[in-house]
Amino acid sequence: MPRHRVDMDQHKDFILERLKAGKPHVTVLKDLETERDLKISSSTLKRALTEWKFRANKREKLDDTEELRARVAYFFHELRLTDDETQKRLEEEGFSIGKIRLARLRKEMGLYKKCPPKEQELAEGAIAKALLQEIKNGGIEQMGRTKLYNYLRAKYNVVGR
Repeated sequence: MPRHRVDMDQHKDFILERLKAGKPHVTVLKDLETERDLKISSSTLKRALTEWKFRANKREKLDDTEELRARVAYFFHELRLTDDETQKRLEEEGFSIGKIRLARLRKEMGLYKKCPPKEQELAEGAIAKALLQEIKNGGIEQMGRTKLYNYLRAKYNVVGR
């Protein structure tokens, strides 16, 4: 004999109110049991939420504006910040963007951290030229690898990071 199907629609407002308040599914299930005398499984709750087309953790839509793109390009080319540093700066400026979304946006804009193989020789030539110039000016001979890397990255627009 088939199981009795629970009519979840009569509890819809009760459930959605708690989920919108940020309560986890487990708490909502306990509330249903204590306050509504309804014991259901987690899968029943999830099935009902799917039928109601409800998502508890809906992400905000990224506001992809020209201003955001300009800031990303500025942080990449001028300040040469990492994605983590860029994301922190953007949040300070009021943009709501996660690290993964930022990386996708940066790549969509054609701003890659690594140099494509076709441009490898050109990039290596630019780095060699910059190194020769710095050797002539003096001061980099005592630097270790990490310090030299950070110095060149800060002073020149070296694409490969």
